[in-house]
Amino acid sequence: MHLMHGEIPSSIGDMSGLWALDFSYNNFSGEIPEHLAKGWINLGILSPSNNSLHGQIFPMYFNLTSLLFLAVDNNQFSGNILDGLSKCTQLSILDMSNNQISGKIPSWFLNFTSLDTLVMRDNLLDGQFPIGFSSIQFLDLSGNQFSCSIPSSPELNYMHLQRNRFTGSLPSLLLNSSSLMSLDLGYNNSGGIPSWIGELSELRVLLLKENNFSGPIPEQLCQLNRTLFMDLSLNNFVGSIPQCLNNISFGRIDDMEYPFYPRYSGDWCVKIIFLVDIMSAYKMDFLRIM
Repeated sequence: MHLMHGEIPSSIGDMSGLWALDFSYNNFSGEIPEHLAKGWINLGILSPSNNSLHGQIFPMYFNLTSLLFLAVDNNQFSGNILDGLSKCTQLSILDMSNNQISGKIPSWFLNFTSLDTLVMRDNLLDGQFPIGFSSIQFLDLSGNQFSCSIPSSPELNYMHLQRNRFTGSLPSLLLNSSSLMSLDLGYNNSGGIPSWIGELSELRVLLLKENNFSGPIPEQLCQLNRTLFMDLSLNNFVGSIPQCLNNISFGRIDDMEYPFYPRYSGDWCVKIIFLVDIMSAYKMDFLRIM
């Protein structure tokens, strides 16, 4: 396979009629050229993911106001999120994962009223996640340094927050997320398991590993009878495991029922079963225990 390398030629910015550009999985280096970021006024899809791009991300000259899909994941971008991104108010999918982006998420993120997928895992982000998103369905903030309260959104289907510094109990606002299917809060310090946890009736995946939970395992978990995968390990629970958990058919997957989520890696929304990712991630944990 021949990979393109070197810096991205700024002359590509002269192609002002472009609507989609994907140069992911190459070996480009350097920064996104200023002329390019100014010239693509009609660009709807941009994916420079999986390269060696670096520098600050989204400087002021970043003027791609028509963007719907932006994936800059798996590069070497660093520094704070700059205001150039604030002009991309039509974004639906944003993936900034696996970089070295630091600082806080700006409050103007709340202006992204069409944003339904936000992936920022494995960066150096901290502080509190902005409260007030109403459209996000898929949220992955894993592997950062977020603290304070756990975020929520009424449209959430998937929320992955493992390996952060979240504290306090699960917010009761999650009850408004009636379609929540996957909740991962592993490796935090997120208080106790609330009694209303059983009301999340659509939940298929619940990961609460290593959270300093204490006391008995709440029997309300038994109400999650559609759950396929549950991890409560490395906590400080006391007492016995509720017998009613035996009534849950863990791991019995009906492909026709289990929800899909739009996953992309260079391609535009390749659909896969999300549970496969979860089981793959846990496979090495099981092997280490054995």
